[in-house]
Amino acid sequence: AASLYGKDLGNHEAALNAYVAALRRDPEDGTLVEAAHKEALVLSDFSSLLDAGADTLEKLDESLVEERVCALAAIAADDAELPEVAVGLLEYGVEHAGATVDLLDRLPGLLEKVGRTESMVEALAKLFEVQDEPAKKLSVGRKLGGVLEGRLEDFDGAIRVYEAMVEVEPSDMDTLDTLDRLYRRLDRHEEVILNCGRIIDVQPERSVELLKQIGGIYLEALERPGDAADAYEQALSFDVRDQECYELLEAAYGATESWETLGELYERWAMAETDMAQRAEICKKLGILQEEARGDVEAAADAYSQALNANTEDEEALDALVRLHRT
Repeated sequence: AASLYGKDLGNHEAALNAYVAALRRDPEDGTLVEAAHKEALVLSDFSSLLDAGADTLEKLDESLVEERVCALAAIAADDAELPEVAVGLLEYGVEHAGATVDLLDRLPGLLEKVGRTESMVEALAKLFEVQDEPAKKLSVGRKLGGVLEGRLEDFDGAIRVYEAMVEVEPSDMDTLDTLDRLYRRLDRHEEVILNCGRIIDVQPERSVELLKQIGGIYLEALERPGDAADAYEQALSFDVRDQECYELLEAAYGATESWETLGELYERWAMAETDMAQRAEICKKLGILQEEARGDVEAAADAYSQALNANTEDEEALDALVRLHRT
């Protein structure tokens, strides 16, 4: 009857009513939904189909609920432009058929459209949990993390999401950069250090830069100069002429009061320095260390002599040598 009304008589309203009536009598026949949808498109009237579809969901076998809900929700959202109805259908599907990717895929966007932010977060969290495809999982995670951070200011929650994303794809730099920003914002220093290590694994060309940052955190924020020195030494191993590394190591070893190690650093630093005037300055530092911190006058005199050899016009080195010989 519906076919005759629609195709032969052109009475699409009667055809739609017939298909809807048939659907109510035989809810499990999915072809009735498809046929009714075609007639509804002609009329731009989807209310009777959506009502019948919703009313008959409880009569369906559980194995058919997911597919039927997805079909009805698509009609409600795309054709009827009724996002609230689509949300209700999808939530029914999740409750009765379980949290599946197909049911959850459109739900967060629809919840956002109707202004239910907290429900959207819950739906995104469920979708992130059940999504198996890495690229899609990361996409969901970015959306979830962005909402938690930007709208709800739940920085700890956002971090948990981004950390889970790292487990999915350890080399995703967008995720690692976001974690770095959040860790620093919250002064979570240990996590910053851990994350810098992850970034080094992905971008080894940034090793020196990041090792210096790690050293700075150990030295200034965590007050662990020994660990800072280890990080700076690793950075120095990439370029033994890196003057900044020597300066950083000078501060770290000075903080540990490891005078012997600091003296050895000055010797390495002087050997690496090609500018003679600068080499003289480093040798003078060694001389002061040997004289004042270690009380080794002979070693101090030797250091001042090296400074004078590097720069014969260095009056401070000459005065220090004269003073030592007089005493």
